[in-house]
Amino acid sequence: MAQGPLTLHLEGRPEAWAFAQFLKRATWGYHRGRTISADEAYAMQCFAERLRLALAAQGYVPR
Repeated sequence: MAQGPLTLHLEGRPEAWAFAQFLKRATWGYHRGRTISADEAYAMQCFAERLRLALAAQGYVPR
């Protein structure tokens, strides 16, 4: 698997808002229901939180 930074480009504000809304609603249970182990679900949730924080830093903070 490739290592190093990854850049994600979202096509405009509506896409960024939609993704921020998805991340807000994607709970650990959502991830757990789509993985083979709790460890994998925790890893997914951790990364989702990092993405959510990056979007929040750019002003995409859904209520």
